[in-house]
Amino acid sequence: NKLYFRDETNKDIYINSPAAETLGLSAGNATTAGFVTINEEGFDTDFRVEASGVANALFVQGSDGAVGIGTDAPAEKLHIYGTSNVDLRMQIVADADVNRLQFYRAKAGPAVVTDNQDIVAIQGYGYDGSAYQEAASILMEVDGTAASGDMPGRIAFYTTADGGTTSSEAMRIDSAQNVGINQVPFDTYAGYTTLRVGGSGMLMVDTAAAAGDVTILGHNTHFDTDGSWEYVS
Repeated sequence: NKLYFRDETNKDIYINSPAAETLGLSAGNATTAGFVTINEEGFDTDFRVEASGVANALFVQGSDGAVGIGTDAPAEKLHIYGTSNVDLRMQIVADADVNRLQFYRAKAGPAVVTDNQDIVAIQGYGYDGSAYQEAASILMEVDGTAASGDMPGRIAFYTTADGGTTSSEAMRIDSAQNVGINQVPFDTYAGYTTLRVGGSGMLMVDTAAAAGDVTILGHNTHFDTDGSWEYVS
């Protein structure tokens, strides 16, 4: 490797050569922006930053560009590893703005997404002594035919039963805001939002007996201005 210094105007430093730098540094000038370039030739060379007591504070895997924090063997595009709390924080100090966690999905092209297509999955895995197994997940999916200005969606909650390792759908909120628990919700009642409970469904309310502790199930009724429930006539 060779170390190159360019002229005083450009203030550039190169290791290897200006044409194919392994490391390039430039402060820039009045007409040219500065830059920092590492491994411009795209060699299979890892990049690692150490911190006090942390061997892999930042690691970029040369073979595929995967980034590791706390690990030198990232298994995904971003892999964060730790032996104590691994926390992510987004903090904003503003009067009107808000922190956002956004996920975007399109088919190759890009092309419009299709019915039942997963947009994002949030999955939780626990170690069972020999391998990591899925315990629960939340899926956000397309719920119908998408088109310009039209993106119907649903949220599905999955859990893994005791004694199993594969999750199944436990609850769904569809694009019409119908809710299904252990069952796909009905979607055939126009103008109504439904709750459908599958299996041996039961509604149970367990509260101490006292004034005001009341559960009301109303069918074809309304709450009148005098504070009573009355049938709709």
